[in-house]
Amino acid sequence: MYNQINTQIKEAMKAKDKSKLSVLRILKSDIIVKAKELRMSEDKLSKDILISVIEKTLKKYKEELSFVKDKEKIIVLNYAIKLLESYLPEKLSIDEIKDVIIKVVKDVSNSGNNIGEAMKILSKELKGKADMKEVKKMVDEYFKNNK
Repeated sequence: MYNQINTQIKEAMKAKDKSKLSVLRILKSDIIVKAKELRMSEDKLSKDILISVIEKTLKKYKEELSFVKDKEKIIVLNYAIKLLESYLPEKLSIDEIKDVIIKVVKDVSNSGNNIGEAMKILSKELKGKADMKEVKKMVDEYFKNNK
């Protein structure tokens, strides 16, 4: 995935696509920072780590979008968000998420009624495939309704 990002940076430079180049350079910078934190080279980072960096960068753009009023800036931010989302795994539907939650919660419930344990497993299974805040709400609701 890191090599793909580098390749797209080169392509954006050749095509003189300043918008794409800017977003990809910011992403690459965030990846480099994460690699330094972990004392690894960028190309050795696992896919899960790269996904978490992309999600973090994406979150920054979404937060900025919520404050911006300028129409041109909104267009630029929406472009950046779409570009970053293209690197993430395809999101699961609500029904697919519920199915995974039910399966995991039933497994965890056999060993006790532990929301934390369920979330630990779900965060690994659904990383990058679902909004974990929504998953947490669904898990809380499930435990509340099935006591």
